[in-house]
Amino acid sequence: MEQKISQIANVGVIDSQTLKIEPWDKGTISSIEKGIYDSETGLTPQGMGDYIIVKIPPMTTERRRDLTKLVSKMGEEAKISVRNIRHDVLKSIKASVDAKTMSETEQETLEKEIEKLIKEQNTKIDDDTKSKSEDIMKI
Repeated sequence: MEQKISQIANVGVIDSQTLKIEPWDKGTISSIEKGIYDSETGLTPQGMGDYIIVKIPPMTTERRRDLTKLVSKMGEEAKISVRNIRHDVLKSIKASVDAKTMSETEQETLEKEIEKLIKEQNTKIDDDTKSKSEDIMKI
Protein backbone atom coordinates (compact mmCIF):
# COMPACT_ATOMS: atom_id res chain seq x y z
CA MET A 1 0.00 0.00 0.00
CA GLU A 2 1.41 3.38 -1.01
CA GLN A 3 1.30 6.28 1.42
CA LYS A 4 2.84 9.69 1.50
CA ILE A 5 5.84 9.70 3.79
CA SER A 6 4.40 12.72 5.63
CA GLN A 7 1.46 10.52 6.68
CA ILE A 8 3.66 7.98 8.50
CA ALA A 9 6.69 9.96 9.65
CA ASN A 10 8.16 13.31 10.56
CA VAL A 11 10.47 14.61 7.85
CA GLY A 12 13.05 17.19 8.86
CA VAL A 13 15.99 18.95 7.28
CA ILE A 14 19.34 18.52 9.01
CA ASP A 15 21.29 20.63 6.52
CA SER A 16 21.01 21.70 2.88
CA GLN A 17 21.74 18.18 1.64
CA THR A 18 20.42 15.90 4.38
CA LEU A 19 16.90 14.82 5.35
CA LYS A 20 15.94 13.05 8.56
CA ILE A 21 12.89 10.78 8.46
CA GLU A 22 11.56 9.68 11.83
CA PRO A 23 8.63 7.23 11.50
CA TRP A 24 5.96 7.19 14.19
CA ASP A 25 5.92 3.38 14.01
CA LYS A 26 9.54 2.23 14.23
CA GLY A 27 8.57 -1.07 12.57
CA THR A 28 8.10 0.76 9.25
CA ILE A 29 11.72 1.91 8.95
CA SER A 30 12.74 -0.92 6.61
CA SER A 31 9.65 -0.38 4.43
CA ILE A 32 10.38 3.33 4.17
CA GLU A 33 14.02 2.65 3.28
CA LYS A 34 12.94 0.18 0.60
CA GLY A 35 10.35 2.62 -0.77
CA ILE A 36 12.91 5.40 -1.09
CA TYR A 37 15.47 3.08 -2.65
CA ASP A 38 12.92 1.64 -5.12
CA SER A 39 11.63 5.11 -6.11
CA GLU A 40 14.40 5.52 -8.70
CA THR A 41 15.26 9.00 -7.45
CA GLY A 42 18.92 8.15 -7.00
CA LEU A 43 18.66 8.62 -3.24
CA THR A 44 20.13 6.08 -0.83
CA PRO A 45 18.51 5.97 2.62
CA GLN A 46 20.59 5.03 5.65
CA GLY A 47 18.86 3.42 8.64
CA MET A 48 20.13 4.82 11.92
CA GLY A 49 18.04 2.78 14.36
CA ASP A 50 15.05 4.98 15.19
CA TYR A 51 15.28 7.19 12.11
CA ILE A 52 16.51 7.33 8.51
CA ILE A 53 19.03 9.73 7.02
CA VAL A 54 18.82 10.56 3.31
CA LYS A 55 21.77 12.39 1.76
CA ILE A 56 20.89 14.37 -1.33
CA PRO A 57 23.83 14.40 -3.75
CA PRO A 58 24.87 17.65 -5.41
CA MET A 59 23.39 18.09 -8.86
CA THR A 60 25.57 17.35 -11.84
CA THR A 61 25.61 19.56 -14.92
CA GLU A 62 23.84 16.80 -16.82
CA ARG A 63 21.05 16.62 -14.21
CA ARG A 64 20.70 20.40 -14.28
CA ARG A 65 20.29 20.29 -18.07
CA ASP A 66 17.67 17.54 -17.72
CA LEU A 67 15.74 19.63 -15.19
CA THR A 68 15.97 22.67 -17.47
CA LYS A 69 14.47 20.61 -20.31
CA LEU A 70 11.71 19.48 -17.96
CA VAL A 71 10.97 23.09 -17.01
CA SER A 72 10.79 24.03 -20.71
CA LYS A 73 8.43 21.13 -21.38
CA MET A 74 6.21 22.20 -18.49
CA GLY A 75 6.19 25.76 -19.84
CA GLU A 76 5.08 24.51 -23.25
CA GLU A 77 2.35 22.42 -21.64
CA ALA A 78 1.14 25.50 -19.77
CA LYS A 79 1.02 27.49 -23.02
CA ILE A 80 -0.96 24.69 -24.68
CA SER A 81 -3.44 24.79 -21.79
CA VAL A 82 -3.80 28.55 -22.20
CA ARG A 83 -4.43 28.12 -25.95
CA ASN A 84 -7.05 25.46 -25.28
CA ILE A 85 -8.83 27.74 -22.82
CA ARG A 86 -8.72 30.58 -25.35
CA HIS A 87 -10.22 28.29 -27.99
CA ASP A 88 -13.06 27.25 -25.66
CA VAL A 89 -13.84 30.83 -24.63
CA LEU A 90 -13.82 32.11 -28.22
CA LYS A 91 -16.11 29.25 -29.21
CA SER A 92 -18.48 30.18 -26.37
CA ILE A 93 -18.48 33.84 -27.43
CA LYS A 94 -19.26 32.85 -31.03
CA ALA A 95 -22.14 30.69 -29.81
CA SER A 96 -23.51 33.68 -27.87
CA VAL A 97 -23.32 35.87 -30.95
CA ASP A 98 -25.02 33.18 -33.05
CA ALA A 99 -27.76 32.86 -30.40
CA LYS A 100 -28.17 36.67 -30.51
CA THR A 101 -27.41 37.03 -26.79
CA MET A 102 -24.31 39.09 -27.56
CA SER A 103 -23.65 41.76 -30.15
CA GLU A 104 -20.78 41.65 -32.61
CA THR A 105 -19.34 44.78 -31.01
CA GLU A 106 -19.27 43.03 -27.63
CA GLN A 107 -17.70 40.02 -29.34
CA GLU A 108 -14.90 42.14 -30.80
CA THR A 109 -14.28 43.84 -27.46
CA LEU A 110 -14.14 40.52 -25.61
CA GLU A 111 -11.90 38.91 -28.23
CA LYS A 112 -9.43 41.80 -27.98
CA GLU A 113 -9.44 41.54 -24.18
CA ILE A 114 -8.93 37.76 -24.35
CA GLU A 115 -6.01 38.13 -26.76
CA LYS A 116 -4.46 40.70 -24.41
CA LEU A 117 -4.84 38.33 -21.43
CA ILE A 118 -3.46 35.39 -23.42
CA LYS A 119 -0.42 37.41 -24.47
CA GLU A 120 0.18 38.47 -20.85
CA GLN A 121 -0.08 34.88 -19.61
CA ASN A 122 2.25 33.55 -22.30
CA THR A 123 4.78 36.26 -21.44
CA LYS A 124 4.51 35.33 -17.75
CA ILE A 125 4.99 31.63 -18.57
CA ASP A 126 8.05 32.46 -20.69
CA ASP A 127 9.51 34.71 -17.96
CA ASP A 128 8.89 32.11 -15.23
CA THR A 129 10.37 29.32 -17.36
CA LYS A 130 13.46 31.38 -18.14
CA SER A 131 13.89 32.42 -14.50
CA LYS A 132 13.53 28.86 -13.18
CA SER A 133 15.93 27.52 -15.81
CA GLU A 134 18.51 30.13 -14.79
CA ASP A 135 18.03 29.21 -11.12
CA ILE A 136 18.58 25.52 -11.90
CA MET A 137 21.76 26.18 -13.87
CA LYS A 138 23.36 28.25 -11.08
CA ILE A 139 26.04 26.35 -9.25
